[in-house]
Amino acid sequence: MVSIVPLGSALAPSDGVEDSHAIDGFVARFAIGGARTATFLIDPTRRKKALDAALAFGVQLILRREARLDLHAAAVATEPDTGGLLIIGPKGVGKSSLTIALALAGWTLFSDDHVITWREGSELRVAGLRVPLFLTPDAAERLPSHLPKGQAVPSLGKRMFKPEELFPGQHRAEGRIAATVFPERDPAARSTLEPLRPLDCFQRLLSLSPFLAADASARPCIEVARAIADLPAFVLRAGPDLLEPRAADELLRTALA
Repeated sequence: MVSIVPLGSALAPSDGVEDSHAIDGFVARFAIGGARTATFLIDPTRRKKALDAALAFGVQLILRREARLDLHAAAVATEPDTGGLLIIGPKGVGKSSLTIALALAGWTLFSDDHVITWREGSELRVAGLRVPLFLTPDAAERLPSHLPKGQAVPSLGKRMFKPEELFPGQHRAEGRIAATVFPERDPAARSTLEPLRPLDCFQRLLSLSPFLAADASARPCIEVARAIADLPAFVLRAGPDLLEPRAADELLRTALA
């Protein structure tokens, strides 16, 4: 259960030990050892954007306690019911552009930027945390002319698109993970895939998700990260040829072979 109350409110004492996290204008408190409850204390005078960011942070904290690992990653699959591909990397590495190129080649998409992953029996599952696609003006201009033009989002300097409008029938809420790639831009070279050892993959995950080591409450996600690292993993030396859907399709299919 989650309660949301104004910051500064008088709260009844907790029956169990509390774990708390605070950022500017926001405090999240979690009961430990008793009922699975959380209390979010929010400064209601903050702007909507700040409140939205605070609530998103709180939701991430809840998910991590439930062994749901949130990643800055795109997720795609060649078919709706086949094992998919995680494309993991920081902002600006080209996750959205690659997702669009693969979707234009007919791939299923789950998200272009932010996902959660979790273990379900012997499988690793993935779902998008962000449904809309946000493309830079350059990426939006590369879309075929008959597709919708999207909505400008000045605060991000991008255009927002609904996946179903761009790619009817190709968007899915969740799916299975079969492999991982870590893109690295290399504008002077033709794109290649280089295999990664599980240890190297795990270290990259820790580097891109430092909360796994810094936040004790995120420990349940460590096993999810280890399971991801045990899948086939590759460094993607991403050249400009990947903007072409056919080239992206041919190369990335080899990661799932």
